[in-house]
Amino acid sequence: MGGGLVGAEAAVGFHHEGKECTIVEMKPAIAEDVNSFYRGGLMPEVEKAAACYVNTKVKAVVPEGVLCEKDGEDLLLEADTVVCALGLKAPYEKVDALAELVDECYIIGDCGKVGKIYDAMNTGYYAAVRV
Repeated sequence: MGGGLVGAEAAVGFHHEGKECTIVEMKPAIAEDVNSFYRGGLMPEVEKAAACYVNTKVKAVVPEGVLCEKDGEDLLLEADTVVCALGLKAPYEKVDALAELVDECYIIGDCGKVGKIYDAMNTGYYAAVRV
């Protein structure tokens, strides 16, 4: 579940290990937010490695696999293993409560703003430099 950079790269990696992979992405394209240079090399590998379902919403993980909705219809994708590579909703209230307990804090990644892993790593690096 999740066809951003992490989900796309995971599918390629699992495929190289001999696994059958499927990517389910809510957006209209896989790895849509990846820079065009890297995406140009990544997508041919993804297309070889995985069946891709875009514009598809995951409704539930069930014993048989993943129950999805595509074009208003339910779709069951059979699976014995499910990997979640999903963006998260930032837990702002929890972050604010923790930040109030210390004199100095740096809020990074999805705790500050839901975004790309590159942005989280970059923010984390610069927070560490300031410490």
